[in-house]
Amino acid sequence: MRNLRLGILFLLVAIAVPSAVRAETEPDFGMWAQTVLRGNLDGVAKGLRFEMDMWVRRVNSPLYYPTPGDTSVAVESPNTLVLLRPIVGYQFHPKMAAWVGYLFHPGLFDDPDQRDARNFIEHRIFTQWTLNDRFGDLVELGTRIRMEHRVRSSGPGSPERDGGLSPWAHRLRLYERLAVKFTREAPWFFVVTSESWFHFNETAYPTTPGFDQQRTFAGLGITLSEGLDRIELGYMSQIIKRTNDPHMINHIALLSAVVSLVRPH
Repeated sequence: MRNLRLGILFLLVAIAVPSAVRAETEPDFGMWAQTVLRGNLDGVAKGLRFEMDMWVRRVNSPLYYPTPGDTSVAVESPNTLVLLRPIVGYQFHPKMAAWVGYLFHPGLFDDPDQRDARNFIEHRIFTQWTLNDRFGDLVELGTRIRMEHRVRSSGPGSPERDGGLSPWAHRLRLYERLAVKFTREAPWFFVVTSESWFHFNETAYPTTPGFDQQRTFAGLGITLSEGLDRIELGYMSQIIKRTNDPHMINHIALLSAVVSLVRPH
C-alpha cells in the first residue's frame, strides 16, 4: 500500500510533465494565498465534516493572443482569481472520507480592453474521495481524487458564448501530498504535492479531452497550535496545456493556512 501510493505521486509527474513541455512553452509568475477553515458536524450527524476553502490568486502577466494561434502579437494580461469552495463530507473510516462541494470562481482582468472578452464567472459542482495516512510519527501521506463539473454564467464558454459546444466542462483531478516532520517533537515539516488534471470533453473555455495541467509544490510547513493545523510556504510549478497558443509554465509563490474550528473527536 505504501509503495503503491508513493509510486502514484511520482508517476503523475513523470507522465504529465513531459507531455506538456514537449511543445513550445511560455513562463509566467504569480502569488497565491489560501485559507482553509475545517471542522466537524458531529452534533448534526456523527462523521459529518465541513471545509471552507478560500483562495486569492494574483497572476503577473499571462500572455494573451487576440487571434488564437497567432503568436506574432502578444498582450500582457494581469488578473486576479478568487475561489470560494464550501465542502461537506462524511468520515466513513478513520482514514477515508467522501465529499461533495460547490465552487464560486470569478476571474478579473486588469486591462479594460480585455475585460469584456476575458472576465468570467465560473461555478463548479464536484465530488471527491480522500485517504489520509500516518506512517510512524514523522510521515503523512494524503490522496485526493476529485471529479469536477464546471459551468460559466459569463465569459468564454458561457451559454451565450459556447460556440455550439457543451457549456459544461468535466474534469478529473488526482492529488497526492507527502509531509515529513524534521523530528518527532519539532513543529516544522517538509511538504511536497503533485496534482494532475484531465479534461473529458471539448468546450469553448477552451478545453479539449486529455491532459489539462500539472501542479507540483515543494515547501516548508509549521504547526503552531492545536487550532491552527498548519501554515505552509513554498514554490509551485504549474504547467497548463493551451489549445492553440504556447503552453504556460507558471512559477508561483504559495502561502497556505489551515485552521480547525472544531477539533475532531
